[in-house]
Order: sequence, then C-alpha cells, then structure tokens
Amino acid sequence: MSKIVLFIFILSSIIAENWGHRAGVDHYTNLPENSLYILEKSLNTIQDNENFVYLEFDIQETFDGKIVVFHDKKLKRMLPNAGDNREIFSVLYQKQKFIERMKQLYGKTPKAHDLKIADLTLSELKTLYLNGNKDNLQQRIPELSEFLASCEKHKLIKPMVVEIKYLKTEEAREDLFNEILVFRDRYVSQINVIKEKDYDFPFEIGFMCFYSNWTSSYGSKENRERWCQILKDHDFYGMFMPITHWSHCGLEKNAQKQ
Repeated sequence: MSKIVLFIFILSSIIAENWGHRAGVDHYTNLPENSLYILEKSLNTIQDNENFVYLEFDIQETFDGKIVVFHDKKLKRMLPNAGDNREIFSVLYQKQKFIERMKQLYGKTPKAHDLKIADLTLSELKTLYLNGNKDNLQQRIPELSEFLASCEKHKLIKPMVVEIKYLKTEEAREDLFNEILVFRDRYVSQINVIKEKDYDFPFEIGFMCFYSNWTSSYGSKENRERWCQILKDHDFYGMFMPITHWSHCGLEKNAQKQ
C-alpha cells in the first residue's frame, strides 16, 4: 500500500461521520440514496442532529446534457435490471433510436448492467425506478432542479456540498454553476445556515470532486484554472476534495509555480 493511499485510509477512518452523505443514506441505509424520498426524510427528521454536518449529493450529465443527482457511473447498482425495471428495460431495448445510439457509442448494444448514466437521455432514465422499486417507493432519478426545489421546500438549514462525478460538456458545467448560484442567492443567502463544529469547508454552499473527476469533467489545465477563477470570483472559493477538503485550485496554482 502506497504512503498516499495509507494516509487517505487513516484520514478517512478518523474524520467525522456525516449523516447528510448522499442525502442521508449513512443514517437511512435502507432508503435509495440521492433520491427525493430520502432527501425529504432527512431534512424533516435528522438535519437538526449534529451528526448531519452538511447535505452532500452527487451530480452527473446525461447523454442529452441534463444534470441528474446520481453517484455511480453505471446504472446497475441503483437502477438495476430487476423488479419493475425489467419490463422497462425490455421496452427500451426495442427502441430504434436507443439501438442506433448504442451502436454509435459501442459498436453494439451493451447489456443493461453495463449501461452508464451518460449513455441514456433524461427521459429514458426517468422511466426507471431506483432500486427497481423493490420497496414500492416509486422513486426515480431526480434532476438537479428537482433536488434543489425539494431542499427549499423542506427547509434545508445545513451547508450544501455538491460532489461532481461526470460532466462532459461546457454547457453542463455552466448549467450546474448557474443553478447552484441562483439557488444560493435565492435561498441559502436568506437563511441562517447552521454550521456544526466538524464543518470545515469555507462556504455555505459549494463544490467538491476527486482529482480524477476534476480532470475528466473540466478538461485541460487551462480550463480548470479558468473555472477555479470563476468559482473564486463568485465566492465559492474554488473546487474542493472529498475527505481532506483541500482545494484543487490551490494545487493548480502551486503546480503552475513549480
């Protein structure tokens, strides 16, 4: 095990727990993560607890450039070809547009468990149930706009951290930035955000991602530096890392000096 991996392992084992992780799944382990259902449940029942340090959720881009709240790159864990989804996948695999798109992307039609969020359009994803609807919760993948609206409706009072997983277009980067900026100015700036003693980000609402997601989602060093400046200019303070909560933007600056 390398020293870096060992360091991160030790650090992650001692950092404070956060019940707001993926909208509450570390507390409500039987509910679908990053869903509107678990978000509403968490905001109405546990966000007053000191262990709910901040609301964290993951975003990525669909094939048609829409931003959805979802953690994994592939569908298989949270949108499985099981339960009520079996018939839905069966219908999807008969659609000519879907077949042609898969051939363009892969040269063939992959099995359902190999499909990625980036392979499907928003409307296709919206037909599927989280967890295959095994608990009859009727939950589907939320758009970012739906998620933010629910945060406002159910009165989020803790900080919000958006973890970026997979973005591929500049339009999606701009849409993400603008939606969060508008939400901050319309809602977050109007409330008294409660910061627990273990909260160590410099913002009340902001962004984080792992380095691999930072480089794959924001492209070249020049583009990452440009986005660092945009985020700083709008008081988001930059792009931060999970676990350590260090800034990627600081590292970009240091690397440039070297």
